[in-house]
Amino acid sequence: MSKGRALADFGLHLFAVPLESLDLMTNLWLSSFGLWTTLLFVSLTIVIPTRSSAAEIKIELPHTVFTFPYQPAQEAKPAILLDNLVTFEVNDGAARQPEQRRLDLAVGEGSHTLKVIREKHEVMAIRFNVGPGAKQFVRISHSPDEAIVPFEEDVAQQLQAEWAQYLGVDTEEFNSLDMPLMLVPPGEFTMGTSPEDIKEFTQNEANPYWVKYCTSEGPQHRVVISRPFLLSAFEVTREEFREFIKATGYQTDAERDGKGGYGWNPWRQSPEVTWDLIPGLKQKEAGPVVNVSWNDAVAYCKWLSKVEQQTYRLPTEAEWEYACRAGSAGKWSFPNDDLNLLSTHSVFGYHDGASPHLVGHKLPNAFGLFDMHGNVYEWCNDWYSEDYYQQSPTVDPVGPAQGEYRVMRGGSFGAIPKNLRNAHRNVLESTGRTPLVGFRVLREIEHAPQELRK
Repeated sequence: MSKGRALADFGLHLFAVPLESLDLMTNLWLSSFGLWTTLLFVSLTIVIPTRSSAAEIKIELPHTVFTFPYQPAQEAKPAILLDNLVTFEVNDGAARQPEQRRLDLAVGEGSHTLKVIREKHEVMAIRFNVGPGAKQFVRISHSPDEAIVPFEEDVAQQLQAEWAQYLGVDTEEFNSLDMPLMLVPPGEFTMGTSPEDIKEFTQNEANPYWVKYCTSEGPQHRVVISRPFLLSAFEVTREEFREFIKATGYQTDAERDGKGGYGWNPWRQSPEVTWDLIPGLKQKEAGPVVNVSWNDAVAYCKWLSKVEQQTYRLPTEAEWEYACRAGSAGKWSFPNDDLNLLSTHSVFGYHDGASPHLVGHKLPNAFGLFDMHGNVYEWCNDWYSEDYYQQSPTVDPVGPAQGEYRVMRGGSFGAIPKNLRNAHRNVLESTGRTPLVGFRVLREIEHAPQELRK
């Protein structure tokens, strides 16, 4: 198992003393700006992993811009913060242990924000207050380790528990619909499929459709998921979707455009077919809702966000694959890519009847997520591009800015094993709907860590 510290992991210690503690030259410089009575002397001790390719520490204040470079080889000298930006840049080096550097700043009284930026993406924002002249001490603890794939199931659960404690949430949360949401810690993994595996999966494939989308699983590339999030343990059920319909009167794309959805037996689009009526498909309220488009899934997320006053959305393709892997660097989420375990974790290949099963019918992955392999395909937020992996950013990729199709992941109850893999990709138009496609929801974690809320 490989473990490391996230760039969001730093120790921040604030110690404010009266301005007179500054040296004479500093005081004269400050007085020339008319700031003599408004600034306090603050020391920040910042722990930054030098293994990281880039990092910035930003402190926001209600002034203009001041930049203070991070110098790994020496202690930072005292600086006067007249503006809203302090930047530290960290380059790759031989050191493998986090380095500790101190920066002394003069800041104004009131509320300030320290932001951790990783490769131009904000990782964490921490608010702190500087009181009127009196000494004060604020301690913010290190966040837990990030989850660097590969790791075993016990490590996955340990990381979930540590991050839950740090964030002040439970490993498993329940929303107003009694929908279980599992905490997924931030981490790093290799996304996509190796050239050798792509060759294996395509060399005897007669269907050019599958060859095209399997080929788009490369090249493999490193991805950082910088923020923890909550992901629904199950695919959204018919019962949960029905609550949305009752509350809003929403019409799905299948109803709105008059073309309907697709039946299962026969497989045919017909105006009378909807998410609630699918000829040939056995459906139960605790089964996944299907025949819903990407637009329908997004509308559901917006409704749930409004009801709960929290941000729900579809997972990005990167978030989905990271959560599906749950520590696995292999083809599937279970240990050693043992295909004998596939039937215990997945509904697929018509083995259990030509219908999706009740959600949670099979075993979960190490993060406690069910049906990530099989049952029904799941919408992701991203547009699809065949060559996106060649230019994908490292941190929190969100997919192309536009496209013709949306990404689906996970395979379905009708899929063969190679189309149930962690990295398998499929696509459909935003208005597309079939009996094979449903979705699950992600809830963002928006509040500050527990230590700051106290």
